[in-house]
Formats: sequence, C-alpha cells, structure tokens
Amino acid sequence: MTMPFTRMTNSAIDKVTTQFDEVVEHLASYAETDHLCYRAEGPEDLLARQKAAWDPMLRWAAQSLHAPLNTANGIVYIDQPRESLSNLRDRIIILSPFGLAAVHDLITISGSFVAAMALIDGHKTSNEIWELCHIDENWQIEKWGRDDLEEAASERKRDDFLHAAHYYFLLQ
Repeated sequence: MTMPFTRMTNSAIDKVTTQFDEVVEHLASYAETDHLCYRAEGPEDLLARQKAAWDPMLRWAAQSLHAPLNTANGIVYIDQPRESLSNLRDRIIILSPFGLAAVHDLITISGSFVAAMALIDGHKTSNEIWELCHIDENWQIEKWGRDDLEEAASERKRDDFLHAAHYYFLLQ
C-alpha cells in the first residue's frame, strides 16, 4: 500500500505544487461533462438504474455544493450553469497540493467531479461511489458476461481509486 501513497506524494510535490492552477482548471473541466449527467438512451432497465443512483447525487450537489447540473440522454454535449461550475471549482482550489493530488485520481478515475466531492464530504463511501460510477459496466456484465482483460483493468482502477480515497482521508 505504501507505493501508491509514495507515488501520490511525489506527484503532489513534483507536479501539483508547481502547476497548482493548471491542475485545478483541468479537474474543474470534468464538472462540465460529469459522468452522472450523461444517461443512456436505453434500454429502460439501465436508464432506471442510472436515474435511481445518479439523480439523488445530483440533488445533493445542487443543495450541498450549490451546483445544480443539467442532464441528458446520449453523448451530445450539454452546457452546465456557469455559477455551478464556479462553485464546484471553488471546492477544490482550497485543497492542499496533497489533497488535490488525491482528488485528481478520484475525479479522473470515476469521471465524476460530483462523485468525488460526495466522497470527500462524507456523503458516500468510496465503495458506494465506485459502484454508482460503474452502473453501466455492471449492467454490461450482467447482460453479456465477464471479460477477463476488462475485469483486470477495472480492478486496477478500483485499487487506484480506493488508494486515492484512503490517501485523501489520511491527510485530514
């Protein structure tokens, strides 16, 4: 477990500290296309799962983070309210370089700025966040079966995500 922490610490010192504003802007851009805002066009059972898991998260973001976000079905880009994006950016600019390094992995691995904030604010656990960000993949596995290579890659990402969460909370 120490290697992921060493890597993250080195990243915070060597990269985040020297490029703090750029890292903040890069991560803030994830809120513009947050994974939780883009729903499947079908089938209905997948759409129902996404709605059941993601709508409460977006309501939480609107209320707790003052960041209501728009949703869409499909992959066509949707604009997000500028004030919401600004409020979300403000959530990470106050972090230390070490906290930002951890949040970098939480956001980039999950694809969701909102999910990462729900985790660091204690609204959801790291395992809950992982599961809700992988509804699509889990649905695919149920329908079509497992793919050994994809499963191994997903496990590595999950480990990295959980290490980032653990690292973040060790800093608190």
